[in-house]
Parts: sequence; C-alpha cells; structure tokens
Amino acid sequence: MKFSFSVIVCVFIAINCFSQETFTERKGSKFFPGHLHAVITVDSASIHYQLFNHWYTSAYTQYRDIKIPRNELGDFNSGNDTLSIILYGNKVKLFDKRYNLNRKVKHQKLCASLEAMRKISYAVSISDNHQNIRHFHLFVPDDLNLLEESFRKLVNENLREIKK
Repeated sequence: MKFSFSVIVCVFIAINCFSQETFTERKGSKFFPGHLHAVITVDSASIHYQLFNHWYTSAYTQYRDIKIPRNELGDFNSGNDTLSIILYGNKVKLFDKRYNLNRKVKHQKLCASLEAMRKISYAVSISDNHQNIRHFHLFVPDDLNLLEESFRKLVNENLREIKK
C-alpha cells in the first residue's frame, strides 16, 4: 500500500514538473481585421512568446517569436526596455511597448490554432518576397492539417511550380 501510494505521488510530481501551459490573449475585436493574438507557452525550462497579426480572413503575420530560458527571464526583463514578461504563479503579465500590449494574458480563444497561424504566417512571409503571388496561392485549406515541416515543403514546392 505504501509503495503504490509513493509511486502515485512520484508520477503526479513528474507530471506537474514537466507540464506545459499556454496562455492566449487577443487585442482588438475579432470581427474586424488587424487584431493581435499573443500566445505565451510556459514550461519548466523556457517561456515562448509569439505574437500574430490577424489582418485578413485566414491571413496571419508573425510579429514576434521569442524563446527565453526560464532561469534567464529576470535578466531578459531588466535588459529589454520594450518587452517584459512577468510570471505570477498561474498568471502571466505581458508588457510589449512596441505593439502597445500591457495586459494579463489569460486563456482566451484564438481565431485559429497556434499551429495554423504559424503555417499561414510562413506562407505569407514567402509570398511577400514575390510579386503577384499571394499566400492563398501556395496552399489549400486542407494542407493546414499537415505537420509544420511537411507544410513548409509543400509551400516551397508550390512556389517553384508557380514560378515556372
């Protein structure tokens, strides 16, 4: 009995130590283009901050993609005058002066999943480098179900075909 209890406690501690929590926030009305999606992923080793602009239907641009080791967060905040992230237990406070964000980041529903926003943002960044090619020319909506690496390869292949 003691052994099984100690195993359960060890498993519970291990799960909590390696857990990952995602905080999401939206600035602006989701009914109008040009609103921002902030996503902060906190795990035991690092903090990952991503900021997307949802500027058109199924069009996202990634403004920030910053990964900070958790033990260096204090140094990052003191050395950076435009961005700081503060952890309060199960809450995150975000100060991003460049994009005028000053808020507690909660668990707010996003317009699309984080993976879909990253994939679409990649297609947008590729299409921005080429005239007369838009991001929706590089993939079809069903392609968003692919893994991110496969999606990037598909977008690059479609770009080569279009450029021919």
